[in-house]
Parts: sequence; C-alpha cells; structure tokens
Amino acid sequence: MGKVRLTVFASGFGSTLEYLLKYEKREKPKWRVIGVVSDNPSARALKVAEDYGIQHALISRREYLTAGDFDKAILRAVHAQRPDIIFLLGYLKMIGSDLTQEFAGRMFNSHPSLLPKHGGKGMFGRAVHDSVVRAGDFESGVTIHEVNDRYDDGRTLLQQRVPINPAWSVEELEEKIKAIEKELIVVFLNNYCSRRGGPA
Repeated sequence: MGKVRLTVFASGFGSTLEYLLKYEKREKPKWRVIGVVSDNPSARALKVAEDYGIQHALISRREYLTAGDFDKAILRAVHAQRPDIIFLLGYLKMIGSDLTQEFAGRMFNSHPSLLPKHGGKGMFGRAVHDSVVRAGDFESGVTIHEVNDRYDDGRTLLQQRVPINPAWSVEELEEKIKAIEKELIVVFLNNYCSRRGGPA
C-alpha cells in the first residue's frame, strides 16, 4: 500500500509543518504531506510548502461574498489535493460542515491545552497559555482531537500532560508546549497510519 496522504491546514508561521516535513524526509514514515491549505496570504506555511515542492492553495475569506462560498472553495482545494486525512496546524477559521462530514474521523487538530479546558473560539496561540497561567492551573498539555463544525469540540484522541512550574512565564509555558506538541503529532500520525494500514 502507498503512504497515507496528508493535507495540512495552516494560518501562520508553519513551524510544525516544517518539523513534519523534516521528520518525513529523515524517517520515511507511513504518511506524507502532499498539500497545504491556508486562509492567510501572509502565512509562512505557504512559503514552506513552496520550498518543499508541495501543492498549496491560498483561500482567503476576503475574496468570497459569503461563508458558504468560502467553504465551497476550501472543499474544491481539498478535492484537488486528494488527501486521505487532514491535520489542522494553527488553522484559525471555522471548518464548514460539508468538509467535516466528508472527512469525519479523518480530520484532526492539535490544541495546546488539556481540552475541554481553555478551548473554544478565540483560544489559540499565546491566548491559551495566558488563560492557563491566569487560572493558576498546576498542569497543561496538548490535546489531539477530531474536528467537527464547532471550535475544539471533537472527540479527544490523544493527550499529553505537562506539569507547570509556577515560576514559568506565559512565554516559557508556550515554548514547552510547542516542543511537546510537535512530537505528539508525530506519535499520533505514526500510530494512526499503523492502525489504518495505508490508504483505502
């Protein structure tokens, strides 16, 4: 069987995308990144995809009159890439129900907290870690979950807990979580592809 085809959705810098591509080149896993979709013209993730010769699509919400038209454009971009699975890596737009239904059980997101705590609309990036620190939590972590048409609401598939040092700043917590998140995504993808046994 061939490798599991993975499309990445990304809105930002693309550091985790780059981490996956370097891992893929080095370790030759059972999955491969075949496409990138972004909503942000300034996303470095698009440049990362270009540098690695990977198909990529920019679908900006500003170019569409309605959310429905935007969702249809996203769906067309995904169909053009023909992935087996989709992984959201810092993608900030809500995913339309047509795509979540088509990829039910095959679309995943990584969130930098122990969901359901510190999730939902507006909870991304440093805002999550600021919320954790302000809450005085003794631990944080990473949650990998299925994606549905509500923010951070899909079924939890994998979590890793991280004890918090009370002396850490928000920035220090963010760096700790980022490093663990990259590794956990690789663990998840390897485990998923081993269970799946390749594309259908």
